[in-house]
Amino acid sequence: MTSKSPYTLLRERAGYTMKRFGADFDFAKQTIIGIESGMYPELSERMVTAIEDASDKAGVSMLETLLEEYDTPYITVAYDKWRRKERRQIVLPVVELRFTDEFSPMHFFVKDTIGSVQGFAKKLKVPSGTVLRYISGKQRLMPTSLWVALEDVGYADKNALQNLQAEWTDKHGRL
Repeated sequence: MTSKSPYTLLRERAGYTMKRFGADFDFAKQTIIGIESGMYPELSERMVTAIEDASDKAGVSMLETLLEEYDTPYITVAYDKWRRKERRQIVLPVVELRFTDEFSPMHFFVKDTIGSVQGFAKKLKVPSGTVLRYISGKQRLMPTSLWVALEDVGYADKNALQNLQAEWTDKHGRL
């Protein structure tokens, strides 16, 4: 399996730059960046249709490419397999779980492991908005996409992080 996202690989094989792909299929550049960096938990029907159309127009066999590179004929399965494979290569540093009245445990976890919300979201391939909502206490339990990402990287203290975040949310969150 290549280290490129299946979406990136297909777009490039079809001869599209991000700019041209965005223009031809009405996607903002940030959306394409989000897709290709794996920050979407799944590809929407519109995203799938766009890459299928791009491949078809260029005469690129999406089926052959996906089977050859990702061992599946489905772009959605290839995307998920690629995201999970990429995550499994990440080693998060061991950090102390802590919080203050002002900042949640998840805030410190993101800061201490990767440094920024955007960097954390990109590295762990989760939506940055999901991370921000959880940090701020707008969601008491850890979002599924974040839980799966931490599971994929082998983070053993996700239960402790979730419990401490819930404790902070109960006292200080913005629910």
